[in-house]
Amino acid sequence: MEREQGHDGGCLCGAVRYRVRGPTTWAAVCYCDSCTRASGGVAVAWAGFKSTNFRIVKGSFAVFESTPGVRRGFCAHCGTSLTYQKDAAKLPGASDDVYITTRTLDDANAFPPEEHVFYGRSACDGSTLPTSGRTTSGSAPNMRTCSWRV
Repeated sequence: MEREQGHDGGCLCGAVRYRVRGPTTWAAVCYCDSCTRASGGVAVAWAGFKSTNFRIVKGSFAVFESTPGVRRGFCAHCGTSLTYQKDAAKLPGASDDVYITTRTLDDANAFPPEEHVFYGRSACDGSTLPTSGRTTSGSAPNMRTCSWRV
């Protein structure tokens, strides 16, 4: 997806702010065990950028190596999951892309997913979602909404 303008984002508490620019290298919703466990959600929406198109503009984030060669960046204060990056030194052939969690963007609709990956391979693949019961609409105060659908 081609987007040349810059987009800002950050963590829940505001201690970490970042900016991405340029086209995405990949935009998807991931359901793998690693992403869902790291986020605590049923899926994570990611948008990838060349590392030269990502920069921290405020604060710094902590890094956790979730599997050998995979670094996940998060806010050390509030815990917000922010980035995913592969280490080419440990994973030959890995790109230098930085993937950001799209819900941390100020405009969460800026990079809609182009695909769903690892669907059905995690503990919560949607097959356990209720088919009846209470649903709500609307939003909580200060809640950002997404309008994209894949």
